[in-house]
Amino acid sequence: MAVSIPVIDLESVLDGKSHDDLVRAIRDACDSVGFFQVVGHRISPDLLNRVYDVKEELIALPFEDKQQLVCPTGHPFRGWRYNTSDAGFTISERFQACNFDDHESAAAAGIGSRYLDYFHPNVWPELPTFQPLVRQWFTATRQLGATLMSLFAEALELSPDYFAAMLVQDVSCFAMNVYSGEIVSDSDADPFVLLPAHGDSGTLTILHQCGAYEGLQ
Repeated sequence: MAVSIPVIDLESVLDGKSHDDLVRAIRDACDSVGFFQVVGHRISPDLLNRVYDVKEELIALPFEDKQQLVCPTGHPFRGWRYNTSDAGFTISERFQACNFDDHESAAAAGIGSRYLDYFHPNVWPELPTFQPLVRQWFTATRQLGATLMSLFAEALELSPDYFAAMLVQDVSCFAMNVYSGEIVSDSDADPFVLLPAHGDSGTLTILHQCGAYEGLQ
């Protein structure tokens, strides 16, 4: 059965106004659906468009050049990856980066030594505007995440800053996923199920989807 996706407008909270109705709407969305669409977040559409432009530059690179962007330590959430489904269909190309570039930057930010083995190095393409734009977008979406976490706290009838101390050293991941639709197998399996049901790791996923196709189910 189709379920309509709740739409949450952040204008009131970003304007510093009373937002009790917004908190109730978030509580209802989380209870009934589990995710929602966010509008009124004030992240620049121009910045988003430029990030999509550099994504196209990355994907247009020769396959051999993109292979040089695979994480040298084999970390699955760093650099470029070419993913195929179990049925043999090409499902995506993916680029990922952490907000800490490596062990050293994580340690400098105060991350405890017991966790430093997670911080494998980011791998950035040699495209002049790619890294600056991705970092700019990453910063904006992490700020949005902090706003949402504050609203989640209120929806749980906690202080708005309840989660703030837990996010001082947030470990966030930025990902670009590109689904080509290219079929590379003669399998009879359904090629339109690109990613089966799964749970994301971490605390919160913020997703932007561009295209006329259907997405999350």
